[in-house]
Amino acid sequence: MRYAIFDIDGTISQAGQPISSSVAEALLALREHYQVVFASARPVRDMLPLLPDELHDAVMVGCNGGMAWQRGEFMINEKFDADSAASMLGWLDNARAAYVVESHWQYGFSPIAHDFHDYVRSLNVTFPPAERDTVMAQGVNKILILDMALREPLLEYLSAQPFNVVEKLHRFDHCFDLMPGQTDKVNALDRLAIAPEQAIIFGNDLNDQAMLARAAHSVVVGEFQPATPPHQRVAFDEVAQAITALADKVAA
Repeated sequence: MRYAIFDIDGTISQAGQPISSSVAEALLALREHYQVVFASARPVRDMLPLLPDELHDAVMVGCNGGMAWQRGEFMINEKFDADSAASMLGWLDNARAAYVVESHWQYGFSPIAHDFHDYVRSLNVTFPPAERDTVMAQGVNKILILDMALREPLLEYLSAQPFNVVEKLHRFDHCFDLMPGQTDKVNALDRLAIAPEQAIIFGNDLNDQAMLARAAHSVVVGEFQPATPPHQRVAFDEVAQAITALADKVAA
């Protein structure tokens, strides 16, 4: 099986908007030859609105590998234990941090408001934010912290705790995630038996680095400099053309 794996934000979507019709058409053409997979820092719930309905049956790796979903079924659903989640959220509340807390399908907001909360609401018009206790009851998959000034003190606090937590920085969006365990996109792909070594992989940031390094053909979008040089580099406005060229090459 040949795979084509795509990060979303900054790779095929810009400024949190749905992918363009040209990118969508290129992906649909590529799917004639490859199994298309999407791997994002977003939860699956927030990936779907950026993709056309025709691509909603693809494997979705969300929360940087903390979840994986296809056709209504979660194959991976990593959660913090309840005590760790409560402790981290308590620290954030005491620090008056703005954040989004995610379960596998529900989400909630910090008491401190942030403009990003409105964006999340706009993606989920049929899923209004839940009370935090509701999210906690489902299990916390991810905490997105929207205040970069708190990153260093929070990481210092976490270093002294027995929590099983990994942090992912979003350099271009000025925010960072906390997720359970060794959550990583490439680990999720391995668990799903999707071999990066058999894949074309498009990405644009640090959270794509591990899977790009193992790709049969890696494509970096934009200026990100991964530790392993990519096979190809394109600008964002060249992505549709690059996908089409790959599809045409296979079809020839």
